[in-house]
Amino acid sequence: MARVKRAIMKNKRKKKILKLAKGFRNARSTKYKQAKQGVIRAGQHAYAHRRKKKRVMRKAWQIKIGAAVKNLQGISYSRFMDMVTKKEVGVDRKIMADMIENNPEAFARFVEEVTGEKNTGEIPTVGSDQKAAPKKQPKPKAKKEEKTEDKKETPQVAAEKSDTKDDLTKIEGIGPKIAETLTAAGVSTFAELSKTDSDKIQEIIADVRGNHVSDTWPKQASMAAEGKWDELKAWQDEMDGGKEN
Repeated sequence: MARVKRAIMKNKRKKKILKLAKGFRNARSTKYKQAKQGVIRAGQHAYAHRRKKKRVMRKAWQIKIGAAVKNLQGISYSRFMDMVTKKEVGVDRKIMADMIENNPEAFARFVEEVTGEKNTGEIPTVGSDQKAAPKKQPKPKAKKEEKTEDKKETPQVAAEKSDTKDDLTKIEGIGPKIAETLTAAGVSTFAELSKTDSDKIQEIIADVRGNHVSDTWPKQASMAAEGKWDELKAWQDEMDGGKEN
């Protein structure tokens, strides 16, 4: 007896599941077992949401019909629908909502036929009589009056303005913590450090843990401020943690 081969149908079933799982994340779109679970779960959600959509749409139609009837004759939605039911009019809520949106005049005539009374109002339409309230434009901020006088800056003033925070860690013996402490104390540039004596520096860094010798820092900062980087580098190579050998 010939052996029955089921590989073709098995692969066909797998391809069908993987095709339905296309677009799922991670292994749900590539592994058969995970893909099958994902497809089943997606189907359950689709079943529930198809029915939820019907409820949401019906609620939207009710709101639209109720607002239109209230504007036309001042009656409630439930009372109007009771009249429609008793007269056995073959127009459902979906058609009424579509009439309100696309043909409000026809819906107004329909309401008159159902109630047997003339309309006392009209359905407001977007862009007809209702104009959007103009948006309040923010008041322009008053510009500060710029001084027209051209002040001539001396080289000293220009240098002071151009001074920014220097990288004090380039000084041999100064680490990030000490540089942060000096900056907080108002010593943030090489020029300022060169003008600060060793005793003052020791007072500033007294709270920093460790034994720090700052005798050479002002001179190093002076050389850095003057741009003598080659000489400073050669001198630092001879130092040991900021100390002169």
